[in-house]
Amino acid sequence: MVFLFLASITIVVVDVDDCYYVPKFYFNRVSWIELCGTRYTSGDVVVATSDLLPQFGIIQEIIVHNLCYFLLKLLHTICFSTHFHSFEVINNSPPVFSVIKPSDLFDHCVLGLYHIQSHRSFLCHFNIF
Repeated sequence: MVFLFLASITIVVVDVDDCYYVPKFYFNRVSWIELCGTRYTSGDVVVATSDLLPQFGIIQEIIVHNLCYFLLKLLHTICFSTHFHSFEVINNSPPVFSVIKPSDLFDHCVLGLYHIQSHRSFLCHFNIF
């Protein structure tokens, strides 16, 4: 069960099928959406926010209810790697989730997530391998 907080409404999502009923609200879960020429799919990585280091998130669900929302599993940014010209990230423990509209993303590009060795992951805008 996943709890989403959209405009001060708590929506409970239970995996039964692709259309869920919440009193007075219907919304759909889609596997991909194209916005302004960028195709977003579940599993893509995006830049949610940026302060000193950017906050990255993996799209877990794409939810459509009048507007589009992304359920992101946030990643912890370790540092910028000058060797790979990319950011090193790890999963938060325990996992941290956020709901965000695509228009509120810091950057609208979809990023590549590369796993090196068994425990290191890097994000960049271009192919490094």
